[in-house]
Amino acid sequence: MPRDSIDAAIAAGATQMQLNLGMAGWKASTGPLVWNRRKENLHAGSSKTRAHVVWAADIDGGRLHRDPRRDLHRYVALRDSADELTLTLSEPAILVQRTTSPEQCRRLVAVELDRRTLNRLGNRVVVENHLNVLLPTVEHPMLSRSLLARLLATRTFDRLLRCISGSVAVSAYELEALPLPSIEELEAWEHLLAEELEEAVLTAYVK
Repeated sequence: MPRDSIDAAIAAGATQMQLNLGMAGWKASTGPLVWNRRKENLHAGSSKTRAHVVWAADIDGGRLHRDPRRDLHRYVALRDSADELTLTLSEPAILVQRTTSPEQCRRLVAVELDRRTLNRLGNRVVVENHLNVLLPTVEHPMLSRSLLARLLATRTFDRLLRCISGSVAVSAYELEALPLPSIEELEAWEHLLAEELEEAVLTAYVK
């Protein structure tokens, strides 16, 4: 359902697409750390038994950084092997904000967490629950992690999400339901950058 007249063409094009993100080999889940249940385990400094926490505020602007307002709670102590298993993320992923404020210009705020960044942060992180985590469900999904991150950053996908949900919240279900064009078109987009990709994506959804 388009939220604005300019979105009508995008919504119409999306309804004709047979593929979605879940079918293309990606699964969304909510970050596992509920910080107010683990207040006593949050710390400003690192140690061998603590993991770096990624907060929703750390991906404002579509890039991963350290929001200074979270630095007093930058690390979480892992109490046992169960914490290690259920809380930590040790493989590359895409992180997406679960909630945005009405004054933000985008509803879809995402960042790629690549292997290099993971290594720099201690080979694992803990994602708090105001973020969604996108991970592949198969060895070779229909679109790469890099392409997916770039698609989520396009203006068209931001408008598309607004058609799917009128809320400022972004659920895992809505992410997996994002309509996608054919495999052939996705493959053709893999090496497009910046405005080339913006134009190709817009053309695919409004044709």
